[in-house]
Amino acid sequence: MHEPNMLALLLGAGFSKWAADLPLGSQLFDFAVEPFGVRERRRLERVTRLKRDWDTKNPAGLAEQFIADVLLCEDARSKEDVV
Repeated sequence: MHEPNMLALLLGAGFSKWAADLPLGSQLFDFAVEPFGVRERRRLERVTRLKRDWDTKNPAGLAEQFIADVLLCEDARSKEDVV
């Protein structure tokens, strides 16, 4: 008797870029956005400063690591800003 072949398809980050033009992790914090209003501008400034400081301490770090570090920190405002 012939057994059916099993096949698995694994889709990586490139798939979401191709299928829906979603950004890759490396593109998440390019800050090429225009804030909508004063509140958004301030939030963008805080996240930009937070990411810049993190990049200084973690020059080879990935965007996903930055997000994880912020989520593990004690600062609720930083968590809210990044997420």
